[in-house]
Amino acid sequence: MRVSVVFAALLIAATGGLLAGSVYRDDGVWRGSAESGVMLDQAGLNESALGEGDLAEQPTVAACDWDPPPRPDSELDIPNPDDFLAGGSLSSETVEFNGHRLPVPELVDLLRIAEDSGISVEEAIFRYGWQNQFAIAATELEETYPEQFAGAGVIDDGCRAWIAFSGSVPDSASELAEAVPVPVDLIGDRGFSAGELGDALREAYYSLVQHPEVANASGGTDIGAGVITIHAQPRSSTGPGERDVLCGALRPSPPANPAITIELILVEDIDAGPGTRTHAC
Repeated sequence: MRVSVVFAALLIAATGGLLAGSVYRDDGVWRGSAESGVMLDQAGLNESALGEGDLAEQPTVAACDWDPPPRPDSELDIPNPDDFLAGGSLSSETVEFNGHRLPVPELVDLLRIAEDSGISVEEAIFRYGWQNQFAIAATELEETYPEQFAGAGVIDDGCRAWIAFSGSVPDSASELAEAVPVPVDLIGDRGFSAGELGDALREAYYSLVQHPEVANASGGTDIGAGVITIHAQPRSSTGPGERDVLCGALRPSPPANPAITIELILVEDIDAGPGTRTHAC
């Protein structure tokens, strides 16, 4: 499925860790399987100010409280995107139908999301059509309050969203949230900013990746929880006891902000992807 640049940006920003869903036990034994996680990026750092959302995968769809509910496609006069092809290229003009006003490329994205998710086009509009606007609002708040902005995310399969701040919620955040057509939870007193979390990630990552006992490393953040996860691959094979010792040698210093925590996980082979085995420090 092809998604627009903005939708793709939301998707990329929403990914949390480099080995999402890794399975491990704190018993000195490598733990993992082909289902243990999804390697999102092997290049190193993966940090994000947006979180908890995924526009590409919708195996199950949460119920939203819409009034009125979305109409079936049979009740809509949905434009045919083929009517807007010119010289093999899709027109960027805006179309209107049944109270909706969308650029043609965005309509194409929503049509494909609806088909892939097994939902109506209007439900796709309700769930995803506003996320462009939300991403712009979140970016504006991050640029205006760089030391206070603590992330934003789309949750409940597009039913709701959240925006967080390290301290009190600025008045302008309420104004921007009210303009978004879904409930937006404004969270104050998170205790850390997205910038602080990113700085702490970089500091922890670079101290580990340069360690002589580390062959490779990757790092990611959970913007919602203030958790940094670093995966480090030992340079040589290790037994359970050796891994425990190595954990003690590699464990990063606690961040200056106590609201941020760091988790270190040794991995047998970062390049092996989802099937690599892990050892939690």
